[in-house]
Amino acid sequence: MAKSADTAPRFPWKIAAPFGALALIAGAYSVFWFTLAGNLEEELLTYKGRVQESGLKADWRTHEMHGFPYRMGVTLKEATLTRDRGKTAWTLALPEISAQMLSYRPGHFIVDVKGEQDLTLNGPEGERRFISKAETLWGSYVARKEGIGRLAVEVKDWTASGLSEDSGTFIGSASAGSLQLHTRPAPDPEATEEDAPPLPRTYDLALKATDIAWDFGPVTGWLEPEIALIEAQMRGYEVPERLPADLDTGARAWAASGGHIAISDLQLLWGPIDMKGQGELTLDAKGRPSGRIEASFGKVEDLIARLVETGIVKKESAPVIFAGAGIISALQGKPQDGRMHLPLAFHEGVVFLGPVSIGRLEPLY
Repeated sequence: MAKSADTAPRFPWKIAAPFGALALIAGAYSVFWFTLAGNLEEELLTYKGRVQESGLKADWRTHEMHGFPYRMGVTLKEATLTRDRGKTAWTLALPEISAQMLSYRPGHFIVDVKGEQDLTLNGPEGERRFISKAETLWGSYVARKEGIGRLAVEVKDWTASGLSEDSGTFIGSASAGSLQLHTRPAPDPEATEEDAPPLPRTYDLALKATDIAWDFGPVTGWLEPEIALIEAQMRGYEVPERLPADLDTGARAWAASGGHIAISDLQLLWGPIDMKGQGELTLDAKGRPSGRIEASFGKVEDLIARLVETGIVKKESAPVIFAGAGIISALQGKPQDGRMHLPLAFHEGVVFLGPVSIGRLEPLY
């Protein structure tokens, strides 16, 4: 006897429908992911081995797309970045570099560099090669519709050494415990809209580096080649929109256009120097740093003792200089915080701490 319609088994729509919907969503997402990955790969290949408008040329031996389903990533093996313009040509070789992003935020990249970085410079000083390595080396970049976006870089336990390829002479080595760099287009303070364009050719920069050391010659004769801490927040004006042909050309053009750096917060721990300050710097007509930093110093006795020890200040003049510095500090009208407030001035290649000349600076170009 046939079963009636009421007693026949029914299809479990209440159970199957949600799973079917999930399957459709998963299928649609898979199509979206692989389509986006294909477009990204196609765009990436347009840069391979071709010189860009900036003069940069990127190349690599192999690449691999990965990350499905949570992220979208690409890894380049045996990658090189080359620029052959200006006085000095250079090539940076990286054994492996990978970039990842969320598929729904394709403009935000996380980049990770592994292995040794091999930098070769070929210029008037001959061919020089620098090998560096870091325990951690990664960056984050958030693109904008136009212009340069927001960049962050973090490096830990970095070491480097240099060699002259022409003579085989060892140039020297350097190291750093950590390095953090953040930069972004400076927002317009008068803008009322959240996505308003930033100030033109103006960028904010934050930098922090610890335990920096080098052995290829002191920057100045009376300070050891070791910096415990340098931390700064600043804003750069008239920053070029394109990569200059070389450092000399770029620095000269930047200074000629009225470029300068406004430092809102600076801290430096370097040997006997315990300094905090803020001010403005630029380059003069001969390419030397020029400007003034309103600074405060701790342990001024140690600083003056070092200046006496290295012959910059005569021993018999030290008490007068210390007393004079104290008077200048008192006249600054700064808080009585136990620190001595003195201007640090850069004028015609000479560095002045208050009234005392403490060193000279060579032109950058």
